[in-house]
Amino acid sequence: MIEVLRTPSLSVAHSARIALGGAGIEAVVRGETLSGVFGNPFSVAILDEADLEEARRVLEDLDPGD
Repeated sequence: MIEVLRTPSLSVAHSARIALGGAGIEAVVRGETLSGVFGNPFSVAILDEADLEEARRVLEDLDPGD
């Protein structure tokens, strides 16, 4: 697994996972089990290193609304 995004927002993490999935890139959100811990960021990781460049392109187009 390769982390492609780290964010304090669970909704941004899930939006990124959905966008990656829409591009055919399998991804997971990590850190949900520690969501109650202050300052714990969530991360999105892709499963296949071969998808890394495409994942970066997909995430560049994502507007997290920050």
